[in-house]
Amino acid sequence: MGHLETQPQHDIQALLQETLRRAAQAKADATPPHCPVCGQPLSRCSSGHARTFQTRFGDITLARTRCYCQRCRQWRIPADAALGLDDTAGYSPRRASPDGAGRQQAAHRRR
Repeated sequence: MGHLETQPQHDIQALLQETLRRAAQAKADATPPHCPVCGQPLSRCSSGHARTFQTRFGDITLARTRCYCQRCRQWRIPADAALGLDDTAGYSPRRASPDGAGRQQAAHRRR
């Protein structure tokens, strides 16, 4: 019965992955444009900055808003802080491969 069990397991995994992606995207969309470091309102916001990261249910990609903090003089992505992710406003994210070894994805300084 292994093959009969495999398809439902795959379907459930895909459902969990999509449910998590939707919930995380909703939280990212609802995050106010305030600096997660100093709390000041952010300016020069631009949306659509995608980030893919691994979860226990598989990779998900979110679109986030990137803004500038005049007090800190840094680019910030408030949704990353709200979701408990590393700050990647100035750089492309690093992702770990499934075997745990780090793999850098085109790390370069955004201007």
